Amino acid sequence: MLILLSCGPAVVDLGGALPAEVHDTPGGALDSEVEPPDDSAPDSQGGDTGEAEEETGEQDTDAGLDTGATSAPVVVGVMAGDEHSCAWYSDGSSRCWGADDEGQASPPAFAFDSMSGGSEHTCGLVAGAVRCFGSDSKDQSTPPAGAALEVDAGDETTCALTTSGTLRCWGLSDGGLTSPPEGTFSQVSLGETHGCSVSSSGSVECWGTASDNDGEDEDPTEEPAGLFHAVAAGGDFTCGLRQGGGLHCWGSIDDPPTGAYVALSAGSEHACAITAAGTLACWGDDEHGQSSSPTGSYKSVDLGGDHGCALRNDDVVLCWGQDDRGQSTVPEP
Repeated sequence: MLILLSCGPAVVDLGGALPAEVHDTPGGALDSEVEPPDDSAPDSQGGDTGEAEEETGEQDTDAGLDTGATSAPVVVGVMAGDEHSCAWYSDGSSRCWGADDEGQASPPAFAFDSMSGGSEHTCGLVAGAVRCFGSDSKDQSTPPAGAALEVDAGDETTCALTTSGTLRCWGLSDGGLTSPPEGTFSQVSLGETHGCSVSSSGSVECWGTASDNDGEDEDPTEEPAGLFHAVAAGGDFTCGLRQGGGLHCWGSIDDPPTGAYVALSAGSEHACAITAAGTLACWGDDEHGQSSSPTGSYKSVDLGGDHGCALRNDDVVLCWGQDDRGQSTVPEP
């Protein structure tokens, strides 16, 4: 769901106060005040803002957000959707930027513990409850009742890992995407038309279909042998993090770098992983610089369609890749 630019990453210093009354959002300290989240944002269920953002023209960018002073709220996490991005902070506030045609970048005033972006909707966890906003055209923003440990938003489908370890999916059901396998799992990831999950025993189980497989590439839903810590479903490919730290990919992208890694994420046609040393390694399509790994040491990474965002160890949010909707331009205070 990563980087590049001819000039080094641009860092925006937010070192002072964050929005006066905000909840958990990635952004950290600011040197000048940041506008609080829009209170008119849609509720937890999907909503349509009606007005579509004007496109700014396609451009590739590399921008960052510095959390600055430790006295101010710090970034807890960052996520990249198809054409939008969001961050949530230690004080419970959140902030999104990029495409907002369906309200997917207008978070409601909840204290999110995590967030995940789809094509035109966003979902997150609030004290164990799934909250979604943005498009609900396929019921992708109408979660079922019940507590969850994790939620992942795909194109027009959403899946959650329940507290009992089972999977629940809702939204577009084409190709059986809302019919995940039975059993207990530790992690789930949705791509464009398929999903994969790591079972409680460490094996990978996938469902759905390939979105554009001409028969020349391995099926991204084909389940590899071996034990895994995590899995990331992309467009027509899937990558997994083996329990030994190595990477394994199958589908349209099947040549990950060697070495030991601790986290990974998949976009439409590219993937990135964090090495054991904290650096980023990216591979796949690089038309917009999305696979040109940014320098630095990182604690998390999340990929969108053709862009990515990551949280550095110094609590700076950095985004790179395609920026035609402002998805890679981290907002200034």
